[in-house]
Amino acid sequence: MGYSYKQPKYYEDFRCIGGACTNSCCEKWLVLWTKKSYKGLIEASCPELPKELVESRFTKLDNGLYSIILRENGDCPFHNEKGLCDIQLNLGEKALSPVCATYPRSYIKHNSVFQRWCAASCPAVLELLCNNPSAMERIVCAAREETLPPKAVVSVDEQEDVDNNKAIFFRNELTDFFWELFSDKRRSISSSIILGALAAKHFSETAQTAPEKTGGLIKDMRKQMNSPAVSRSIEEIKPNYGLKFKLANNFLVQYLGERLSVDFSAFIKDGALNTENYLIGEGNFNKAFEGREYALKNIIINMFLDCIIPFLNKESSIFSNYAYFAAASASVQIIAAATGFTGGDIYNRFILAVSSLARAISHNPDRAGKIIKDLESFGIKSPAHIAILVK
Repeated sequence: MGYSYKQPKYYEDFRCIGGACTNSCCEKWLVLWTKKSYKGLIEASCPELPKELVESRFTKLDNGLYSIILRENGDCPFHNEKGLCDIQLNLGEKALSPVCATYPRSYIKHNSVFQRWCAASCPAVLELLCNNPSAMERIVCAAREETLPPKAVVSVDEQEDVDNNKAIFFRNELTDFFWELFSDKRRSISSSIILGALAAKHFSETAQTAPEKTGGLIKDMRKQMNSPAVSRSIEEIKPNYGLKFKLANNFLVQYLGERLSVDFSAFIKDGALNTENYLIGEGNFNKAFEGREYALKNIIINMFLDCIIPFLNKESSIFSNYAYFAAASASVQIIAAATGFTGGDIYNRFILAVSSLARAISHNPDRAGKIIKDLESFGIKSPAHIAILVK
């Protein structure tokens, strides 16, 4: 069978920056090792990493997997003082777990197509997104057998998934649809997200009543999304900063809390949004990113991939999954304003905060499922609510 990759243009440009990383994946992450990768590491031990030392740094879990025992500060015990990995330094990349060897590269396989991208939880990925206007252009290429990723790091749509949620049959077509929509340069990214919410609502309703018609609906939605009149009406929506901040701030504070290195208190006055400070922060951010106006759009499109829309939580509707992505997008916008208002090194503080956001929302499926359910209970159930979030 011939396979193909669909990926952002920047994908091949990613390089780990090792000890220079400001939010290292070697810190405070629970990385699981398969029995095979753990056994391979033990057998490959060397004088610098004797078998007894390696064994003492792992614990076996009830599910048969192995986990590294982190230091008290949450650091990986193989993470040395130079910010590099002792396993890779002494034994090479082949001795790493599949997750460590491939991160931040991410994969979803549906039929013969691999969607692949790099997670925005990695600061080096955000650097690519913030410094290349064409970073999120989509590339389609053949996938040779020898380049296929390890099965342990690929999320695969099984037949059982399709049987339980027949709209998943159209995953590739739906991903293409939304990626094209967000990439359209004729609209702001906020307007494209609102248009996407309208489409997601239709897709959700069809998935409930006649999922086999999803393919035809995608074609119809493409025509509607390209209507100048529809685009104009979306662009003319006025921002409601108060509600936007309330909804997105709840999302940020309740679920991310101390994980974010950003203080939002300057935006709150007498229990309500201090719009003046918010707009000052937004303006300062725009000045700091002058010449990089594409950065937010690139990050949000990549966040769409990180959130595995429209089927992050296969038990929830397409629209509910989309609402999760919209809340994440609004959070990126608020982080931009907050780092702008605080001042200082706006660029690097923004990179650090967004990588923390991405780490929290895209690396824990259980948390994501809970947030999706909570967004439903918050009343985020219509495209109008999405418009409030992102405009």
